[in-house]
Amino acid sequence: ERWGTNDAEQAIFQWNARRVLTLWGEGPEIDDYARKEWSGLIAGYYLPRWQRLFDELAACLRDDRPFDENAFQADLRKWMAAWSDGRETYPTQPRGDSVAVARRLWEKYGDAFRPDAVSITTGKPVICSHAISPHPAHLANDGWSTSTDAYWASDVNQNPVAWWQVDLQTPTTVGRVVVVCYYGDARYYGFTVEASLDGETWQLVADRRDNREPSTADGYTCRFPPRPVRYLRVTQTQNSANTGRHLVEVMAFPE
Repeated sequence: ERWGTNDAEQAIFQWNARRVLTLWGEGPEIDDYARKEWSGLIAGYYLPRWQRLFDELAACLRDDRPFDENAFQADLRKWMAAWSDGRETYPTQPRGDSVAVARRLWEKYGDAFRPDAVSITTGKPVICSHAISPHPAHLANDGWSTSTDAYWASDVNQNPVAWWQVDLQTPTTVGRVVVVCYYGDARYYGFTVEASLDGETWQLVADRRDNREPSTADGYTCRFPPRPVRYLRVTQTQNSANTGRHLVEVMAFPE
């Protein structure tokens, strides 16, 4: 379908439409500001653009030279501008089966979206002494421990005692608790782990208040004689990095 009443109008209409979808003008400040799934963008624009990056990285590895990001971006921008100035056409009707494609992608990559730290605590009700938004208590037993993007957090400047508690909902045999605190630098945390059957009377099952071992993605493993437990409470007593208290994940196992 033709835009405009003559070639000049058609050219400017197409130029405007393509620029809105891609460069938004000549400056680099808002590239890709309006990402849209219009026909032709993936096959004609995004896929070739990614391919240029991969090809350049492969060439750098092959030639044993550093990747020059500034030079690459300058060259890429010329290609992006040329595409935005183009006037080729793309299909106006959908092709293929998007549901079938989505299913194939899920079959291949679905495991990446499944929790990596499932345990007795996963998804169980939790409470805490205090939480800083956006770090609520349930992020410490959501089944994920390999990312520090989601964790429970408090701060002793806002609440001097920092504890996190999970309700296993029924007496359950527990003999090992893994406490994953925030990690990624040389920091370490001190903490205690307590167990209870009624939420009133508590037993200290792990005392790591004097801990000096750096926090890691593997967490701190606390072993004790297996016993029936309904409630577990972790109290963080120190953080060598700052006044924050952080739990990425708290896991519990029978032994």
